[in-house]
Amino acid sequence: LWKHQTTYSPCVSDEISDEISNTPRLKKHCLKNVALQADGFGVSDRAAAAIVSATLVDFGFEHMGPIDLNKIRRERKALRSANGIFMLEEQAEEREALCAIYDGDGSFQQVDTTSFQYLIGDRNQKQRFALRVYWPSDYPNCIPHISLELSQNNHIPQDVKLVILDKLKDLAEENIGVAMTFSLFEFCRDNLEELLPLDSLPAVKEKKVQLTKAQKRKIICPEDERPRGWNWVDVIRHLSKTGAQEP
Repeated sequence: LWKHQTTYSPCVSDEISDEISNTPRLKKHCLKNVALQADGFGVSDRAAAAIVSATLVDFGFEHMGPIDLNKIRRERKALRSANGIFMLEEQAEEREALCAIYDGDGSFQQVDTTSFQYLIGDRNQKQRFALRVYWPSDYPNCIPHISLELSQNNHIPQDVKLVILDKLKDLAEENIGVAMTFSLFEFCRDNLEELLPLDSLPAVKEKKVQLTKAQKRKIICPEDERPRGWNWVDVIRHLSKTGAQEP
């Protein structure tokens, strides 16, 4: 049927494709690149099979089709499995490198196997913020999750946080495919003044000091001006309150 068709519909018949996919000539051809591109662009198995089959007709390779969508599905599963193992190895290497680089640095914290946090700036200064980076399963082939929503950043206005996040995401986009957590941390350390200028932070309200009665008394009446015997105990009044104790 396939050899005598003069036109080709992109709709792939499951019955026809299943029969042809078992022929020796189709088993010799690998569809890894097709599966890779279909995954990258979010194309379904059926659509990918139809597109490739139509392309074969256009180039005069009708004898090699139609393409079985199940073959593409199998290739995609194999790629995802292999890619997952590769990602785990990449993450393990980067995790080991981060722990070695920041060993003894109190500002660095490994939250768990895929989350890392760094305090940018001096913890006693107003100009500081904490940055947390979380790796998705596809990292480093995708940008990590970057968060500033931490208790250490409550003093930073939301619009300032958004500006910092935009700059970090731009940097992450440029480094897709390679380890980038160290680069994100160091970028923040090197550009703290620009990322978090002092004039972007609200003024700190001075806390009112609560004085004790004794402290207030010292302010109202300094010691050198107090009359002699001001702190003597009135024995008679004291005994009248407590009662005399019999020997």
